[in-house]
Amino acid sequence: MKQQMLSTAWITCWSDIPVARV
Repeated sequence: MKQQMLSTAWITCWSDIPVARV
């Protein structure tokens, strides 16, 4: 279940930076 860890890391990274996607 490495996908879950990747997802968490991804969200954490995105949380650190502002949402530039919107």
